[in-house]
Amino acid sequence: TSSQNGVIANLVPAVAQLQQSLGIVSEKVAKIEKTVTETQKTVEAVKQTTDTLAAGQQQQQAQAEKLQATTEQIAASIDTIAKGFAQLSAQGGAIADPKR
Repeated sequence: TSSQNGVIANLVPAVAQLQQSLGIVSEKVAKIEKTVTETQKTVEAVKQTTDTLAAGQQQQQAQAEKLQATTEQIAASIDTIAKGFAQLSAQGGAIADPKR
């Protein structure tokens, strides 16, 4: 009708077709905008998840380093104890001349 499409569109079919095509293009652009918005939200969610995982990984790395340091301290202590036992053994035991 001329109230919806205009007088020229009623008189010239090509103009009516152009208006319809522009409407279709407008709908497609709206769909694209919606898809882009959803993609942006997904990318942001992935980024947040990645950041969380990276922070967790850094924390695990720090804990692993602490564990390694503790393990080295324990190994050094065991080595010191072993040397002490070796010295005691060389001296004949904990009591130099045991008697009953």
